[in-house]
Amino acid sequence: MGNNMFNGKVPFESFGLPSLKRLELSHNQLAGHIDVQPFRQLINLTHLDLSSNSFRGGWELDTLLSSLTNLESLNLSFSGFSVYNKECQSLCQPWI
Repeated sequence: MGNNMFNGKVPFESFGLPSLKRLELSHNQLAGHIDVQPFRQLINLTHLDLSSNSFRGGWELDTLLSSLTNLESLNLSFSGFSVYNKECQSLCQPWI
């Protein structure tokens, strides 16, 4: 779903897809704060890319990483988040 010019706030709570392995939302015009709770349902997620958007504020990265135990890559570059955490260093390809 990347590069689709989606804009506004993403209804992440509608992602009730526990079998989802990749979530690619980069290069859109997504904005606002993100609630980490809906991501807890994505137990099989291995790749998450939210780069090149206009999110704002902090993000509970520790909470996210502790619930996404299968996550191999996380791309938050140019996403607007003001977050960095040492936990990211344990990922295979942490782009922040």
